[in-house]
Amino acid sequence: MKVPPPQFSSETLRLSLCLAYCLSWETGGKMMRENWTTLREIVQQLDTLKPEDRRLIELYEESAPTVNEERYLTRRIEKLVPTPKARQALGTWILSCLPEDLSVTAARHPLIRDWLTPGQRGLPFMLLRRSRSVSAQTEEDSLPAESEREEDFAQFLAMPGFEKTFEQYWHRDPKDRTNKLTRALVTIGAILSHFFSAEQFNKGSAVRSYLKGVCHFSDITVDELCDIARQLESHWYQSTDLAYRLLVDARLRDRLNIDEMVSTLDLDERTTPEDRQTFHEVLSLTGSA
Repeated sequence: MKVPPPQFSSETLRLSLCLAYCLSWETGGKMMRENWTTLREIVQQLDTLKPEDRRLIELYEESAPTVNEERYLTRRIEKLVPTPKARQALGTWILSCLPEDLSVTAARHPLIRDWLTPGQRGLPFMLLRRSRSVSAQTEEDSLPAESEREEDFAQFLAMPGFEKTFEQYWHRDPKDRTNKLTRALVTIGAILSHFFSAEQFNKGSAVRSYLKGVCHFSDITVDELCDIARQLESHWYQSTDLAYRLLVDARLRDRLNIDEMVSTLDLDERTTPEDRQTFHEVLSLTGSA
């Protein structure tokens, strides 16, 4: 494993690994996912990282970063690592987390290039940078505490009962689900708990038959979904929040099937027809229903 320099905090290392994923998206092309083997090994083996750190890092495998997310990561790291020499050491370690051919390309990328060559800029550049220091400091102070995807994940965890349930199933045997797949599992379980009664999760029920026969979930997944629904039964959710989470976290075919399920099967008596209609309308707004 590529051991990082000892002076860096766990937050700095987490942000740096997120940035390494960004660099792989920027420079890896169609084969970028094959470049994540070393990165994944480091994320799993680095003792300074907590499970919460690993959950956030994995978010950066889900889609290419936005410009704002890349800016957020670099500015946060620069605030935590203020000296050029330390940034150079950190940048070198970030490159070591990537395959050799990719690291050569990544070293020239604007995201990290200036960290690797401190003191090699000309006088005009340094004067220009100095003239912007005041506004740059103000800009840094206004940076959000989280990137866009991290903020959305925090909103997911803030849903009643979601964080505890997520921890039960994230990268657990036998499915070893990723962050995104675990979010989808928990979200669908919450939808079941909201729209159906506990009795409807018993063996041989229409709900179970639909999950297996129409949604094509495995027996294991059906059991897990019904268990989650029972766990979350005491919580109450807004139909709009559940529909949003389904849009964000689930695959299109699962969104369509769950929407059809809510539209056709008998609902729990606690759930009103308005709840069902609202759920369907939110999904319809994006063309998912």
